[in-house]
Amino acid sequence: MLDTDTSHRISGLPAIALPPAMLEAIAAGAWVVFNLSGGKDSSAAMFTVNPLLDALGHPRERRLALHADLGRAEWDETPATVEDLAALAGLPLTIVRRAAGDLFDRWAKRFANGKARYEALETYNLIGPWSSGRAAERNRKVL
Repeated sequence: MLDTDTSHRISGLPAIALPPAMLEAIAAGAWVVFNLSGGKDSSAAMFTVNPLLDALGHPRERRLALHADLGRAEWDETPATVEDLAALAGLPLTIVRRAAGDLFDRWAKRFANGKARYEALETYNLIGPWSSGRAAERNRKVL
């Protein structure tokens, strides 16, 4: 039976309010995927939410940790850290990598593509190689 109280407590932490749709998904055993970078924010989120999911009766076999490997942009310690964190949480770890190269390769390709558009007078602005959400699309001025 679904708990309709949307305020939930974990010992030592303030109450956590969850929307009814999220509670319904948890009760139905929806997959919960933790995006684990190896940093303190993603780690804290995983170690805080896991006990809440346990308290709500969510099955552990419907949870996993996911790490998007950025290649040369990662710290040398990141792979071992991510593996250790997933193991401490008792979660399987899936590591994904971009088939077309790492983050630096993506930046180089984006810069080359933007430069080609600029040279072809298809844009007024030379757009940087890093992703900035939709800002690059909004800032592009097509002739």
